[in-house]
Amino acid sequence: MIEYVSDETAVDRLYLKGLAIRYERGRRQPGLWMPIMWHLALRGHTGGMIELADWFSYGGKAKHFG
Repeated sequence: MIEYVSDETAVDRLYLKGLAIRYERGRRQPGLWMPIMWHLALRGHTGGMIELADWFSYGGKAKHFG
């Protein structure tokens, strides 16, 4: 599902930080992961784009995309 990500580059470290906020600390800090994913997605990071698409699709329903 997700491509291999290492913590060797700054971009991948930022992506992993965003995922950690969303999935591990999301109850305490909801929404703080989204600016990170927007930042990455706008710069062409595949993982960031996938995370935003997942979030905006409301559980994978294509009707939300028009």
